[in-house]
Amino acid sequence: APARDDRVNAILGLRNLENKNVIPALIAMLKDPEVQVRQVAHFALRNLTGQSIQLTSTASPAESARVADQWRAWLRKEGPGYRPVHQPPCRDW
Repeated sequence: APARDDRVNAILGLRNLENKNVIPALIAMLKDPEVQVRQVAHFALRNLTGQSIQLTSTASPAESARVADQWRAWLRKEGPGYRPVHQPPCRDW
């Protein structure tokens, strides 16, 4: 689906900025209706932050929302001093 692919590409573009200001947008994408988009957003968050918060590969919207809450809690706690993890650009997730 072109719209889904556009959202996936937007997520990867945000991730590649390596800027903590993109984290809230990535967290918001965990509410996307498409499971693939939610997975890519979660992958990008893990890749950017180095955190090991888990999301199953078939995560329901409810599970994704719970994981988004975990990311928001992490951001509240760690956000002020957080520095993005420098990684090679993520192309294959």
